[in-house]
Amino acid sequence: MADYHEEKFPEAPLFLRRFTDCGITFVVGGNLNVFGHALFRFGTDVGYIHVDEIHEYPKLIPSSKFQHYLFDNGKHTLHTEEVVIPNPERSLLKIEELRKEKWWWFGIPHNCVAFCEEIIQAGGGKWESVSNLPLIIKETYKGGARPHVRMRRVS
Repeated sequence: MADYHEEKFPEAPLFLRRFTDCGITFVVGGNLNVFGHALFRFGTDVGYIHVDEIHEYPKLIPSSKFQHYLFDNGKHTLHTEEVVIPNPERSLLKIEELRKEKWWWFGIPHNCVAFCEEIIQAGGGKWESVSNLPLIIKETYKGGARPHVRMRRVS
């Protein structure tokens, strides 16, 4: 697996100017996790942060290396859910807080989706996953497989 955790964030003013098209990107493939993996996307030109180990620090993937991440890990993108974060400064503070401690991966209740939710909700975003297993593949009426992501917005 390629290692991108040594990557640095852009300086805060630049980062916050680019914090405009945030979302959660769901990927599948490359391992036995049939439910896929979630990464928080700062912006299409900034990059992603995610947790993917049982007890490890969150990792940053610059946007310029995201396609390499997918290829190196045998993954592909299924879906990106766009989210609005009214207070990106608070999300950035949460990210900095989360990056300083190792994340405990406790399966479904405390996984990559929960990590993304913490960042979004810290900034006042109104998104959460219904199940924390967002990548359930269902058969379409045409007989092909497509991602079915069950999510709801918090009111």
